[in-house]
Amino acid sequence: MTIIDHKPTVHLWTPERQHFKAVTEGTSLMAWATDVDGHCFYMSPEWYRFTGMNPGTGLGFNWLMALHPDDLMNVRQAFFNATDTQSAYGVAYRLIRPDGSYTLAWAVGLPKFSDNGLFQGFFGTTFPIEHDQLRGLVQRGPAYKELSDRERDVLRLLAEGKSSEAVAEALGITRRTVESHVANAGTKLGGLNRVHTVVRAVRLNEI
Repeated sequence: MTIIDHKPTVHLWTPERQHFKAVTEGTSLMAWATDVDGHCFYMSPEWYRFTGMNPGTGLGFNWLMALHPDDLMNVRQAFFNATDTQSAYGVAYRLIRPDGSYTLAWAVGLPKFSDNGLFQGFFGTTFPIEHDQLRGLVQRGPAYKELSDRERDVLRLLAEGKSSEAVAEALGITRRTVESHVANAGTKLGGLNRVHTVVRAVRLNEI
């Protein structure tokens, strides 16, 4: 695959971004940051260690090369939609490992804005979801309740990176109903927020 050029990054290192870099590297997180156009100007050392890609090769849009080919279209669509709408980004996909195998991962990006409200890009993290968890080995507490079919449909579409509006349109329901399903699913699964609820659903083999 052809390497995609990326922009110079010297001017992008604001104090806030430098702090983000220091914190993520101090905790060994797979972290990343983008500019207003979606170009990735930072991938943490842990991301390169986890994927086996050479340092610096994930910048620009080259991080997409670390995804399973079958997941590429959905991830691109979710990522560029989030950039265009300047809204939170969350999507599950298979991420390459140094031996050429793939591990399911969940990527979350939060938009950053300046004090005067201008969009500045994303701060993001990526979390691997281990295969033993996917086989249902995560403990289900005594209060655990299985999801309804509609709750599964909603969370599955959110995991693909769709917005609440897109989920509502796809399922023929209102946005308020989507949010209600997410809240109910979160209560059943012990989700702390929308992203955590989707991750819990994946780990518990509900979606």
